[in-house]
Formats: sequence, structure tokens, C-alpha cells
Amino acid sequence: AELTDLQAEITRIATTATFNNQNLLEGTMTSSVYQIGHKTGETVGLAIADFSADSIGMGASQFDITAAGHTGDSITVSVAGTEVSYSVDGTLTGAALTAAAVATSLATALGNDSTFKALYTASADAGTVTITSKDNTVIRPTDVKAAVTQVGDSGTLVAGSVTETGTFLNATTVTTRANAQAAVKVIDYALDLVSKERANLGAFQNRLEHAVSNMMNMSANTADARSVIADADYAQESSVLAKNQILQQAGTAMLAQANAQAQTVLSLLK
Repeated sequence: AELTDLQAEITRIATTATFNNQNLLEGTMTSSVYQIGHKTGETVGLAIADFSADSIGMGASQFDITAAGHTGDSITVSVAGTEVSYSVDGTLTGAALTAAAVATSLATALGNDSTFKALYTASADAGTVTITSKDNTVIRPTDVKAAVTQVGDSGTLVAGSVTETGTFLNATTVTTRANAQAAVKVIDYALDLVSKERANLGAFQNRLEHAVSNMMNMSANTADARSVIADADYAQESSVLAKNQILQQAGTAMLAQANAQAQTVLSLLK
């Protein structure tokens, strides 16, 4: 009962956490744009993932291969920007073989140290490729794309749409020991997701602080430049004033001396 209430409380917090009437944690803050310069286009964007109980945990996505391929057909799978292709080099007897080949090719391309891993399940007439994460990042259907290229009239290799799978917090239970163990793993994934998002927000905040510091520096430099152009240079003007005063005093002294000499001549004439 406590687990159920905590799951509901996590979703409630995600739904009601707002700032300036903007919901923050329920997945709608996907394209917040901030103006950080004085020109058009000088912006940065911020997106915050959905942290409801039905959106954090062990995320994964999968797609189905529903028919076999013929020579020349290929299927390209892209996972969060990492792209691999598998080309059919002979007539396959079933889609399961194609699914296995795609999964193996994808896993090899991503490498053992990759963020993602590819698994597959197979049946007689279809195969399913499941993409999961190694670093507790939720893999959404939008992160996975599967495209088929058909050659000639083979027309038999078909990749189904990507769907979301995995276990999230709202689906965890502790009714049995096995379920409780599985819940701990899902919760660890969710905690890692929260820590990752906190790091992203901290980095974005630091970026904004640098942007503010840069704009304040630009403002100070602009004010200094305007002052040089429009305001008086007090040091220079003070020097000019002192110079003019000295010249004026010297000129007055010279005039006084010249007048004194005229009086001396008049005295001699007397």
C-alpha cells in the first residue's frame, strides 16, 4: 500500500511542480527558449524529461520484423543517432533470422561499451528486436527508427513500427520476493535518470550564468565606449584649463610690464 501511494505521489509532484505557471516535470517542458543576446536568434533551449512514475525506470523500445528478406534487401536501424544497416546476402527462410541478424549487427556496431544494447526474440514467422539502455537512459520510440530498402520485386522484408516497452516505477510491485528484487532495479534506474537530469539542469544554469556575465561585460564595455565618445575627458580638460590659465596670467603680466615701460618714458620726458 505504501509503494502504491509513493508511486502516486511521484506522479502528483511531477504534475504539480510549476514555475511561473510552467509545468516542469510532467513532460510538457520540451521547447523552452531563452533569449541570451541582443540579436534575433541568440537563444538557447531547455527541455526537461517527464518524471512521472509511468515515465522513469527501465525504458526500452522494440520493433518487429514480420517477413523474410531476399538478396539485396536491407534494413537500417538508428538508435539515438547511432545507425547500422543489415543487408540480406541470401534468401532467408524466416523473419526470425533477419531479426537475429539485425540485433547482432546492431550490438556489434554499438560495441560492448555502448550506451545501448540490442536483444531479439524470434518465432517461426516473425522476429522482435528490443533496444534497451546500459546507462539507465530511457529509450523512447522516437529514439529508434527502422527503415527497409527493398530491391527488385522481393518485397518481403517488413519492419513494424517502433513501440515502447520496459518497466517503469508505476508498474513495480512488492507482492513477491522476485517482484521486490525487480522493483529495486527499476528504482535504481529511476534514481540514475533523476541524477542525470539534475546534472543537465545544473549545467544549463551554469551556462546561463556565463551568458549573464558575458552580457554584463558587454554592457560595461559599451558604456565605456559611449563615454569616450560623448563625455568629457576630465583629465585632459583639466590640463587644458590649467594651460589656458597660465597663458592668460602670463599675458596679463606682459601687458602690465608694457604699460609700466610707457610710464617710464613719460617720466623722462617731464
